[in-house]
Amino acid sequence: MFETFQKIVANRYLTELKTHTYGILSEIELLKQTNLALELELPILKIPLLFQNAIKLGRALGLHPKKAIEAISKGIGRKSWMILDNIGITIKRGLKNEDWVQTAIQKVLQKGSELPDPTNEEIENFKIDAETENGLIRQGKKFRAR
Repeated sequence: MFETFQKIVANRYLTELKTHTYGILSEIELLKQTNLALELELPILKIPLLFQNAIKLGRALGLHPKKAIEAISKGIGRKSWMILDNIGITIKRGLKNEDWVQTAIQKVLQKGSELPDPTNEEIENFKIDAETENGLIRQGKKFRAR
């Protein structure tokens, strides 16, 4: 019964991640990015919104969504003001670790919420790539272990 519960929760979380990232990342890429965020100790309940706002911030700077999400995860997780500065988020130096992470998350969410969502055309273009990758993985023709 516990395994069934875990599967339900995992499926709901994956659906939430897909929704917040506009479905523009393949499932494997979405799981890789989520795993990175979790390894860097980002709060699990904030990850979908952080990814969504990372995509918006990256779009404003011409970054691929994958790179933008990675920058937000690494910037916050490693407490790197330089990485976050590259994606348009400035954090003052000298904050305590806990304050720094909370401030960074708040700034990403606030600044991202001020930006528009990707256009339908942009979403569709990225979805084509994601669906192709998902199909290849399901057929066993593409698997990259890292």
